[in-house]
Amino acid sequence: MPFAPKRQVVARWDAPGGAYHALIVDEGPARLPRSLHRWRLYLGHDAAEPSYGHYVSLPELPDLYGEDGAKWRESRVSWTPAGVRLTFWTGHELFVPAQAYEGGR
Repeated sequence: MPFAPKRQVVARWDAPGGAYHALIVDEGPARLPRSLHRWRLYLGHDAAEPSYGHYVSLPELPDLYGEDGAKWRESRVSWTPAGVRLTFWTGHELFVPAQAYEGGR
């Protein structure tokens, strides 16, 4: 099986007004084919080519997200002035304060 493409965006949510974006990025397998995928949450300005912004590593669990990460699209994101809350389809929640990603960090 060939390596998965690097830095593939599998889910996207835009903040009201479109200034910031929340993306789930598939960083591909850790080292070898069939290894677990490295998933990261990106929060920042650049939705087309996420680079400079705030990243949060997400768990590497086999078969939880689906081969192409389709399960991530079942998650919900809510934007508030205080920050962004990602609610996974499993019911788990992750809150990132606005100061962590505002200004392009």
